[in-house]
Amino acid sequence: MSTVDELTGQKVEKTALTINSSDDFARLRGMWSQMPMIPKVTRVEEAPTVKFPGSTIHVLLNGEESGGSVSVFYQVVEPGFGAPPHHQPNEEEHFFILEGEMEMTIGNQTIHATPGTFAFAPRNATHAFKNNSDKVCRFLTWNSPGGHERMFEAGQRMAQERMGDPEARRKILTAHDTIFHDPSPTTRGVNS
Repeated sequence: MSTVDELTGQKVEKTALTINSSDDFARLRGMWSQMPMIPKVTRVEEAPTVKFPGSTIHVLLNGEESGGSVSVFYQVVEPGFGAPPHHQPNEEEHFFILEGEMEMTIGNQTIHATPGTFAFAPRNATHAFKNNSDKVCRFLTWNSPGGHERMFEAGQRMAQERMGDPEARRKILTAHDTIFHDPSPTTRGVNS
């Protein structure tokens, strides 16, 4: 058996680093790149969750577990919710619709995404999504390199603290490699 196989299912401690700037985020990703990739099998209901009004995100694979290469999420978005236009300057994002419907914008194209729809947002590509139906939408997303879960965690803290200062919100999101085109607190979305 190889050494990597012996790591299967190993629990990995969260890297202790507060993200206050994009340099901090880059430093964190650099630290992860020195860590081993951990073979993992999990179920959605066993995964850690991050919650926003109208959305639950199950973290299937995080940056620490993937050696910083990728983060994978199972998302459930309620009717009327989503993420407003944004982009990531240093990561790619992929989407795959499993159940339900989603209005999705990638670059300059907006589509009605249904089960089986795949979308790819490369670095700097504007993307957004919103569940305009009357049923939940379930989909997979993965971001490369890893670390997008840290932005979700920061967004959850902002929602819990009811952070109304748009400039403070913009600074926190930008530090986590996510640039919202309208960071106002009135935007009804996953990351607001």
